[in-house]
Formats: sequence, structure tokens, C-alpha cells
Amino acid sequence: MSRTLKLLFLVLFFAVGLFAAEAKLVSVKTSDTSVVLEFSSPVSSDDIKQNKLDNPQNKSTYRSFFDIRAVSMIKPQSFTKTKLFDALKVSQFDKEHIRVVAVLDTHDKLVYRIDGKSVIVENEQKQSKEKQDTTKSQDNSTKSENTKNEAAKDVLSNLNLESDKKQESTIEPSLVNNSQPQVPDKRKIIVIDPGHGGKDSGAIGINSKKEKNIVFAVAVLTKELLEKRGYKVLLTRDGDYFVELQDRTRFADSKGADLFLSIHANAVDLRHSDPGKAKGVETFFLSPARSERAKRAAEKENGPSMDVMDSITKGAFLNVLNREKIVASNKFAIDIHRAVLANLRAKFKDTVDGGVREAPFWVLVGAQMPAVLVEIGYITNPDEAERFDNPIFRNLLARGLADAVDSYFENN
Repeated sequence: MSRTLKLLFLVLFFAVGLFAAEAKLVSVKTSDTSVVLEFSSPVSSDDIKQNKLDNPQNKSTYRSFFDIRAVSMIKPQSFTKTKLFDALKVSQFDKEHIRVVAVLDTHDKLVYRIDGKSVIVENEQKQSKEKQDTTKSQDNSTKSENTKNEAAKDVLSNLNLESDKKQESTIEPSLVNNSQPQVPDKRKIIVIDPGHGGKDSGAIGINSKKEKNIVFAVAVLTKELLEKRGYKVLLTRDGDYFVELQDRTRFADSKGADLFLSIHANAVDLRHSDPGKAKGVETFFLSPARSERAKRAAEKENGPSMDVMDSITKGAFLNVLNREKIVASNKFAIDIHRAVLANLRAKFKDTVDGGVREAPFWVLVGAQMPAVLVEIGYITNPDEAERFDNPIFRNLLARGLADAVDSYFENN
């Protein structure tokens, strides 16, 4: 079987499971009585886990968590106080779950029900009262309103006592840790990939500068900074030699890496472009290219390694095998971009923001952790090429990359 057919077989194999199981969150709507989460396909009660946690900073409130097996297709949502909750946040928690967190008065309790493609979160008292009223109506009850209210209170009191005891005894450590501002776990493993190397010089820029040398210098500085902060850091190459693209993420997977960061320098064809116009920092995460600019950047870095695959197979490979980590990689890319720009602009005010983009970089294919590729500037731009030789510039780059790693783990 040819390599292309093997890859296509893998695509089809994974597609069956992923497309069948994955629900997508498409909208969140709130009111004084409910929160309605709309999904692309129905979710079952087996896909939803609920927990509560007391708030040590405010004894009169607590947090209610709903973890739902799904992928969010919308940006994180935050809502202010309503009659139902004091505050609410909905966001992607990990690659397989979204998390709904509500801050509530201790006298309240949230429950959920499933209605088609919607998950509806509401106050238990309201839901119980509706059930009770329906039952009483069917029985043609003539009891007074006061009697009905007293009965409802008794039922709710018993329900709350039993359920609260069970929930307090089954809270997972991950939920407890997430309720407070997180401190980065410095036992995390970070794999840094200095692009190219050896026979592959990468882009050749002003004064014959080679991309492979520039990115290696930045990678070493970043490694040193992260190690000082307590992380375990590994390089895909620790010298001037060539490593195949697929072997770079394979190495990260074998080491159980928590993040994968590939460092590159961008370039334009000097025969057809004005070298002074193309400049700036760009950050990419793996996905089918959304723009011609992203596609050109990916083609430059991919080289001949994936020429064996035709365009249809490549597209299927990207759309299926990597879908589960696209959200996490997007978050990491945003952290990288913000931190690098913030550090560089402290000294180099004119640093250009090239944006966070999606692109099919094959060096990121196969990574089982959030994976990002950063283009630290244009080696063909006279100003930026000169800055690559400046130790202050390189150190600010490294600090920005290290800060981004801290930021990612603080928020995820």
C-alpha cells in the first residue's frame, strides 16, 4: 500500500468516530429563568457532568459546574447578573469539553434538561414547582396555594440535603483547582522546534542570513528562560542538522509534551516583491488555509516533505485528524502573539502585528498537544533582518514566548 493510500485510510478511519461523536456549541442565550445552549447535534445525559463548589471567599455563594462533551464554535461567553445567577461563563475547558460555570446564591440550585439539540439550565425550584403544579392539576387538587408552597419546600429541602452531600463528596480535584486563579504547573513539558537545520537552510535573507541559524538562537534563549521558570524544555534539534517534519511532532508525542512551539522566520521572493513592505510577527495554528497569504506561508515552510499527498488527501487529513486540538492551539497561538508583541513593542515600537492565522503547516500535523508555529519576522526585510542580530531583540522575543507559555497554563 502506498504512503498516500495509508494516510487516506487513516483519515477515513478517524473520520467515522470523530464526525459521529462530536457535537458543536453554536449559541448561548440567557434569560431571568434559564440558560439555553444550542448544539449542532443532540447531546445525551452521559455527555454532561455536573458538580458544585463552595466559594471560600464568599460564604453566601457557590459555583455550579456543567462539563459538556462538545467543541465550542463560538468565542468564550460571559454574562452578568440575572435573576437566575450572579455571573455565568461558558468556554472551551479542554479539547473534548465545554464548561458552564455559574455563580449562585447558596439557596439556589441549577439543574439541566435536554430538549432536542438544546441543553437548558434552570433553577431547580422552578423545575420542581412546574412538575408539582402539573401533578396537582391532573389530580384536580383543591389545596390552597399556601399548602402547595409548603409541600414544595419540604420536597426541595430533602432533595438539596441529599444531592449536596453527594456532590461535595465527589468533586474532582480538577474542578477544585479550576475554581481559583491557577498557578502554572512547572512540571509541564514544552517542546520547542527550531525550524529547518542542516541541509535545509530555510529562507535566505538580507546579507545571506539563514533562517535556520536565527530561529535556533531564539529557541535556545527561550529554552533557557523557561527552564529558569521551572519547566522541562526539549528541542527537536540541539545543533545544525536536519530533522524531517513528521519526526518533530513524533518526538514531542513520545516525550508526552504539553505544548509544541515551532519557531520560524518569514520571507518573500526578492525577485518579485519589495522587501521593505513585508514585515511583522505572524502566528499560526494548524487548519486548512483561510487566505492566500497563509497558504503561501505554509508552502514556504512545508517544503517537499508532504508532496506525496494530493490536495484532496491533504485537505481531509487536516479537516479530520486535527479537529480535536484546533481550539486549544488557537488559544495558545493568541497567547503567543499577544506576549511577543507586548515584549517587542516595549523597545521596538514599530513592530508590526501580522495577526493570528490558520494555515496547513505540516510540521504541526500529528501533534497530540496544542501546537503553534510563530514567524518571528521577515528575514528579507532590511530592518527586521538587522534586528535579528540584536541581542536585545532576540531576548525580548524569547521573553515573549516564555510569557505566553505561562499565560496559557494560567488560563487553561
